[in-house]
Amino acid sequence: MDSLQLQGFSRREVMALTGLEEYRLTYLQRTGIVVPENFKPDGYVKSFPRYSWHQILEIKAIEDLRSKDVSLQKVRLLMDFLKKHSNDPRLHTNNLALIDDRIFWVCNEGDLEKCFIECLGKHQGQVTIAEVILIKNPSEEIWQTAKQDNVINFATFKSRVDQATMLKSA
Repeated sequence: MDSLQLQGFSRREVMALTGLEEYRLTYLQRTGIVVPENFKPDGYVKSFPRYSWHQILEIKAIEDLRSKDVSLQKVRLLMDFLKKHSNDPRLHTNNLALIDDRIFWVCNEGDLEKCFIECLGKHQGQVTIAEVILIKNPSEEIWQTAKQDNVINFATFKSRVDQATMLKSA
């Protein structure tokens, strides 16, 4: 495995794993929503954008919200809300619920086993109890895509995800 593969995932791999087209990745980068690291291997003149495992999960979570008609403006506001109120502001690590046009953060709060805090709108921060549909975690879907896709070398994919997971827990 060369050093470039060890340094995250290429745009092509991210497109294969998430189903996004290049213009969408470029937009997410240009707007600062998900910005890859630039990696310049020894002996290369050019640097390469490389995405982390968590960035892939974040992109997938954003696209899952978009598929439920949540605008990118609301996604940005949701990310800002989580940065202010959550210990971990990433979309893919928080339990989110979409009820009608409202997004709720599902968390454990004090004596409540589960509470639903409205993230956006005039009732932001209000605790609500309601019937909810949880937005799924994108990790399993990406693993299945990686196993089946011909762009992704599954052995190196698994190694890179394992490495990213170990770095996070360290």
